[in-house]
Amino acid sequence: MAPPKPTLQVSTAITTTDHGQIVVLAGWLCLAIGTSLSMARIYIRWPLNVLAGKDDIAYSVSVLFAFVQTAVIIDAVRRGFGRVEPELEDWQVVRISKVSTISVCILKNALQEVKDCLVGSDLDTTEH
Repeated sequence: MAPPKPTLQVSTAITTTDHGQIVVLAGWLCLAIGTSLSMARIYIRWPLNVLAGKDDIAYSVSVLFAFVQTAVIIDAVRRGFGRVEPELEDWQVVRISKVSTISVCILKNALQEVKDCLVGSDLDTTEH
């Protein structure tokens, strides 16, 4: 007797009312690309013995903030981020709003830190 033919099964993780897994996938994909670029930067600079310039410090700070922001967003997806609002309870909407605000604050702080790393140290604030 012949074995049964394999059938293609469609995942039910992403539905018309829940797109949270797309957000998680995008977050992990961006982190993978960011980490790969970090490794490429280290690999290129390794023979030059110039491992930590200002741009490298700024890039490292931004990748660190990206890890934190992705963790916050993944937690938000677990709490209901990505679902259609009528499916959510009131307390979930409040939590998602708070987590989204935290995520925006992390992004704002990351941009400020990168700006300080690149620009702030070049400015001479002493009076002559």
